[in-house]
Amino acid sequence: MARYTNALIRELAGQLVRSPKHLKWKITLAAESFYQIVEVGRDYPYELVLHRITGYRERNSRVSRPLIPGKHLRVDLATLIDDVSEAGPLAADQAPAELLTVEDLSQRFGVSTKTVNRWRSDGLIGRKVRFPDGKTRVAFLPSSVDYFANIRGDRVRRGCQFSRLSDAEREDVLQSARRLAADSASRHEVIERIARRMGRSIETIRYVIVQWDQAHPTRAIFPDRRRTFTPQEFQDIFDAWRKGSLPTELAERFNCSPSTIYRAICQVRFEELRNRRPKWIHAAEFDLADAALNILQTPIADPPAQATPAPAGADDLLPYLRDLWGGELLSADQERGLFRRYNYLKCLTGRAIDELEASGLTSGRRLDAIEQWLDWAGQVRDRLIRANLRLVVSIAKKHHGPLTQLTDLISDGNMVLMRAIEKFDYMRGQKFSTYCSWAIMKHFARAIPEDNYARRWVGAIEPDSWPTVSVDARVADFRRPGLETIRADLEEGLAILPERERTVLVERYGLAEGGRGKTLTQIGAALGVTKERVRQIESAALSRLRKLLGGELVEELELEIEHAAD
Repeated sequence: MARYTNALIRELAGQLVRSPKHLKWKITLAAESFYQIVEVGRDYPYELVLHRITGYRERNSRVSRPLIPGKHLRVDLATLIDDVSEAGPLAADQAPAELLTVEDLSQRFGVSTKTVNRWRSDGLIGRKVRFPDGKTRVAFLPSSVDYFANIRGDRVRRGCQFSRLSDAEREDVLQSARRLAADSASRHEVIERIARRMGRSIETIRYVIVQWDQAHPTRAIFPDRRRTFTPQEFQDIFDAWRKGSLPTELAERFNCSPSTIYRAICQVRFEELRNRRPKWIHAAEFDLADAALNILQTPIADPPAQATPAPAGADDLLPYLRDLWGGELLSADQERGLFRRYNYLKCLTGRAIDELEASGLTSGRRLDAIEQWLDWAGQVRDRLIRANLRLVVSIAKKHHGPLTQLTDLISDGNMVLMRAIEKFDYMRGQKFSTYCSWAIMKHFARAIPEDNYARRWVGAIEPDSWPTVSVDARVADFRRPGLETIRADLEEGLAILPERERTVLVERYGLAEGGRGKTLTQIGAALGVTKERVRQIESAALSRLRKLLGGELVEELELEIEHAAD
């Protein structure tokens, strides 16, 4: 949002830009009407400003607010009108009054468009309007122009005193531009050279050339290089930009202007954000004006709790379980603060995406802010996941039996943990560990009986003969002489897998000759990815390997492992 001189007006503007689209036009009219009667030498209470703009009057308010100087109020009202109209621009054909564009005022007063834009900073009130060509530009009400001409008559007269180009001078500009453009001079260089020779401003020369090109597109001196792209071209532009290509380089490659490339990039980024639109648990405090200050800038309560030291014999645990020791454990206040911040960041993201959809205006600055909120939310989510991984392991161990794999239970429990984080309502006062434990146990209660039914043939095995071997021991069994056929099938299955998945399985379970299993952290460091990404690749590779080997071969493989363990 634009800069404001008064914090109260800035907060009010932040609320008004989210108001319904049909009310924003009325808000800008009320703000402009109030602007015209504000006196620079007076101070105004915030309650009066709120009533004149919105029609709402606070009653029985015990909050003492400082008065707003009229000099600051006039500046902030003009900024508020611009921000509110930009957040939800009205269609030009739906405006209840006549609208004048910058070009209309330039012709009416005989000044350049740059002079009209300077008048805006001196008190000429304009608002953003969407025109039939789909573009959003600044437009002015005739009443706004008349008011400015009355109170700034000397300013208008000084602007009109500058001589305009004669027809002969315009023709000279166009001929010089054609000659220089034919010599492969750039547009900016052409304008600078003509302005320097004629003693005119660069903006004046640029305006003459642009006006000619727009009126005569077939004979344009600098043809419009804007174009439309196919979906594949959009993606190619975005991918190249992600890899570090500059818009100017892409403009040469796709034969268009850099601004067109910039708009294409923003469009693809916005579409990706729309697909990532989050859902959140809403809280009343998210609607308060100071929510961002209280939630995002306030440190999470309590210092990090000390992790439990690793138990004796931890070196014999699975690599995944060894990685969990030394992880952070959260206190109740820390947990509540993290969930509060996580849902508020998703709320900010969802609202910002809705505003961009309503306005149809995308800019790199707004998209950067939304992506930053999403990244921040992802960091908070990862912290919550890491702090509760040991809870998943403890529940999985209680449900571990001869018919289930501990690693499979932990993997399923982790997925339930991620879903529970998205659905947990921290405002109910319940601890997340309680909520998550019930969710995981409920999932195991449904999933494990189905697994038992699918493998009911194992029920004939006596409990005393159930093997209790580790993953490393089972991998070692693959290398025994009696398992040559199964080992060959496994090697064929690994050869079909993609290179990255094959590498992860070989390194994770030590399938290479003389190899030892590695932790997720070690594999991630070697591949240049995170530990969580390695776990996802491992899960996908195992699933693909099961499909490749087939159900009968998997059963035979498990029986051979059990006989080998005996």
